[in-house]
Amino acid sequence: MFHQRYTFLTFSRRDIRFLKPLYYFGSFLGLTPYYNFEKHSLENLIQQKIKGTLLSILIITGSLYSLVERQHVLRNLNLYLDFVNDIVNWIVPVTAIINASFFNRNKWLLLNNSFQQIDKTLNNRKQQESNFLKNPFFQCAINVLTVFIILAYVLWSWCYHFGVDAVLRTYLIHNFCYNSNTIVFALITNYALAFRCRYQDLNHCLTSDSLMTKYKNGSSLVTVFRQVGTLSRTLSEMVTLFNEIFGWTFVYMAAKTIAHILATSMRFLEKDNEVTNMDIRLSNFLAISLSIANFTVVMMCGSSVATESSKTAFLCYKLQEHFPPKSDERLEILILAKQVQANDVKITAADFFEINRSTLCGILATCTTYVIVVLQFSGNF
Repeated sequence: MFHQRYTFLTFSRRDIRFLKPLYYFGSFLGLTPYYNFEKHSLENLIQQKIKGTLLSILIITGSLYSLVERQHVLRNLNLYLDFVNDIVNWIVPVTAIINASFFNRNKWLLLNNSFQQIDKTLNNRKQQESNFLKNPFFQCAINVLTVFIILAYVLWSWCYHFGVDAVLRTYLIHNFCYNSNTIVFALITNYALAFRCRYQDLNHCLTSDSLMTKYKNGSSLVTVFRQVGTLSRTLSEMVTLFNEIFGWTFVYMAAKTIAHILATSMRFLEKDNEVTNMDIRLSNFLAISLSIANFTVVMMCGSSVATESSKTAFLCYKLQEHFPPKSDERLEILILAKQVQANDVKITAADFFEINRSTLCGILATCTTYVIVVLQFSGNF
């Protein structure tokens, strides 16, 4: 039996307080603000700014030093791709740190408070996840453990072949950024899944069984439809906040994945490269597979939010068939359908592109085409 203090570990994604563990680790690394889920407020503002400044300076200077050292230790690495890969690797956590420490703090606060308000309206507070495999904390723990095992193997293989001192000088900050990126990936993914759950609950309110139950309990269906419209507008505003907070992070995440794919592919293709040992090749393959898997999960979760959102208008038009032509309920639900269509949401990367499956396929297809072209023409970049 969990102590009352740790009951949030069993919360489902329908109670936003399930994010407490991620916020704990995120605030420790400067990636999220210190948000108190019980008091609905941000704390330790000055401490956050000091930590954010120091961490940003440490990551940037450490990454530049590691890049220079890496060219001395592994001279045959492609300088340009390695440079781009290193920049986009540290720019994701630095962007998250700057967002949490200096900019968008009010948006973080408003987003989380809006989630808590909607959870109260939908009676989702203290909802437990009965399926252990679907427990958010368990899934995050498995994800972090998988990343840790892969990174441990990567570090071991490189330390074995190049020495501990050389690897610490060349990849210590690199791996710190990789771990930070994992927290950012997990945070974005779980926010997207939380949005999807709220839209599922919203759509459930428009099912015939749910409406019939409320009607029998004496609730006015017109009032129910207006409440759904208010929730739809609130969720749309929350998705806008989410896009403003994480928009540029999405852009850099896409750039990081592309650069990682290309840089690792070039290492495989360079026949006279020092990095030709089977353990090194396997570690590179595992690392790139992890990057692609994380990016794919983020894109799929973002796409699922838009999919659930688009179902609401369809349910409205389907439901209006059950009411007389000039009834108040029919008129109200048609108004609701138009309102929901106006509140249609899409998760975007700073308005450059949408976070969905088609964008994912386009990015992977472009990278695949590049690798095929390089294979076809001499393998030199």
